[in-house]
Amino acid sequence: MEIQNLPSLRSLFSRMQELEKITENPSSVISFPELLEKEWKGKQTGLEENPGVLPKENPPSSLEGIHLPFPREDHISWDQKHQKSPQNGNTDLMSFLEKTAMERGVDPNLVKAVVKAESNFKTNAVSPKGAMGLMQLMPKTADMLGVDDPMNPYDNLSGGINYLGDMLERFGKTEEAIAAYNAGPGAVKKHKGVPPYSETQDYVSKVKKYYRKFSNSV
Repeated sequence: MEIQNLPSLRSLFSRMQELEKITENPSSVISFPELLEKEWKGKQTGLEENPGVLPKENPPSSLEGIHLPFPREDHISWDQKHQKSPQNGNTDLMSFLEKTAMERGVDPNLVKAVVKAESNFKTNAVSPKGAMGLMQLMPKTADMLGVDDPMNPYDNLSGGINYLGDMLERFGKTEEAIAAYNAGPGAVKKHKGVPPYSETQDYVSKVKKYYRKFSNSV
């Protein structure tokens, strides 16, 4: 690993302080949906205080560099290559994704689009907010879905696909299901549709673009 890829000592120290605060007071942790709502309300307040100021538009998402479907072999560790699917032994991730999606009644290309938007197909991805793996499951979501090891790509895909299927069944509209996957079903229900959070709206737009890309690549 090159030196410039390592986080600064200041960043590490700051992260350690945050983790220490969470350990001492777990109830102070704000969930990701709550964080989106808080940020959105803050922006709304800022606009009221500064009439005539329009929010900045998110730059269009580029589709250049999209790859089908998982990282190159040299980017996957030996352990990850040889992790076993609960049902299919050493079956490859792409076959497992498609089979699991079809069994759950979810379009495999939609799953690929969500994985692309969530982790860019990186099996060991971990976000600053604590989301883990290919489909970026938050710890509480993983527990709810019965995913024992969110960093196991097969377990992660199983849980994420089930959750996406639940959102599709609950809301009946693909856009709202995608939004619920990002911001939580409570936010979609509260706002009676895709929430007004810029991050969620950009996320829905990206997933739709990736879905069209994967669907047209067949």
